Amino acid sequence: MIDATRFPRTANYLAGLPRGMRSYPTALAKGSILRTALHGRAWRAEYAHAPTELRRLLESPPLAVAWIPEVHSVAAHHIVADAEGMSDEDVMRWMRDSFNRLASSTMYRAVAYLASPTLALRTASLSWGLLHKGLPLTSQVHRESRGRRTAELRVRHPANLWVDLVHRSSAEGFKVVLESSGGMNVRVDVDQVDALGARYSCSWDE
Repeated sequence: MIDATRFPRTANYLAGLPRGMRSYPTALAKGSILRTALHGRAWRAEYAHAPTELRRLLESPPLAVAWIPEVHSVAAHHIVADAEGMSDEDVMRWMRDSFNRLASSTMYRAVAYLASPTLALRTASLSWGLLHKGLPLTSQVHRESRGRRTAELRVRHPANLWVDLVHRSSAEGFKVVLESSGGMNVRVDVDQVDALGARYSCSWDE
């Protein structure tokens, strides 16, 4: 059980899953995602009241190369946001900073800093697979339109594994990748979200 008063976002997220923390064990996230997100963040007394699996992750972040259940990764991010009283805007800033650090890390620099945004998106499923399993991503790069390049990304996942805020945060990650590979005036919007995934529209100048 989770204290919904202390952790309202987390409780709401877990309530939407078929088996709470035990949902979708084959959907996995690389430990580097949570480890990077926790970088520089102090331990908080509220974490002692978190479910055991999440408390352990917060006490001892997973190794960067480890795989952990995607549900645990998402829920741990929610616990931090709840404990720190973050607004949605705070979460978005936190995630953008985290994605910037992740893209700059030795492990992902080779994939994040590609020759161009177009190449980055055409190989998106490969780089995505370094971070997530069980959440397929597809990409389609469109022809140039009035000096702008455009593309569409789709992420699919089991029901309610990701929620709206997670999808919006991921849009920041896609934006970081496009900027890191040389894109200018990058824009990434979440066009459509449902319980099983989301569609993202990307545009940039090369």
